[in-house]
Order: sequence, then C-alpha cells, then structure tokens
Amino acid sequence: MKKKLMNVLLHRDQHRCRFPGCTASRGLEAHHIRFWLHGGRTDVTNLLVLCERHHRLVHKRGFRITGTATEPRFYQPGGILIPEAGPPTEGTATALNSINAALVIDENSLTPTWGGERLDPTPLLLRLLPEPAPPQPADEAA
Repeated sequence: MKKKLMNVLLHRDQHRCRFPGCTASRGLEAHHIRFWLHGGRTDVTNLLVLCERHHRLVHKRGFRITGTATEPRFYQPGGILIPEAGPPTEGTATALNSINAALVIDENSLTPTWGGERLDPTPLLLRLLPEPAPPQPADEAA
C-alpha cells in the first residue's frame, strides 16, 4: 500500500484503531473491509485502520467487519454485533476520588454478606424482564 493512501486513512480515522472501544494509536495497519482476495478494492472507501491486535482478531479469530469505511459494523465470531463505544473517560485520580468521596472503602469492603442461603432471583428478574403487557379489553362485537 502506498504511503500516501495510508496517510489519508490515518487522517480520516484520527490516528486511532477503529475497533469499538480501542484507542490504540501505535502499530496501526490498513484493513480491507471486503477482502482483497474477494474483490475488495484498495481505496479509502474499502479500507480502515486497525491496531495489530484487532487486525489479528479479524483475520485469525473470526471477527467480521461489514458496512462502509465511514460507518463500519463489527461482529464477534458468533455474529453478535459489537456496539459502538463512547470516547474513553478522562480525568485524574484526584477527580475520581472526589466523585466517590461518599464511598467508604475499608478492610471489610470485599467481605461478602451472603451467608449461603438460597438466592431469591425475583428482584433480579423484575429488573431484567419487561413488564407484561396489560390485558386487552374483550371485543364486545364478538
């Protein structure tokens, strides 16, 4: 690949790996969304930048990329879509400590309070499962 094309890709992809949640800015490589062997073109519309690690996941571990270079979609080997990740959080340890100042962390923080009794899944299920639809009124015309 020509250096000029790689420079264009790096500029467009902000010198970062495009894999969701990755912020790697070193070891970047161009990747064909539609593989070159399958007729994929070597141009900016079919290329994006991946770090070495994510490039290996695509080529050797069954991860897939579909879509376009400007709107790629990433999939795990089982076909599960990997959602877009927001920008990495920023800040300092001091800011993190002040945000969480109300938390008490001591020698008992990691001590479990569960005594081995049977777990009641009801509170968890009520939070995770959607509420059932309200019953529909019977059609009086029937």
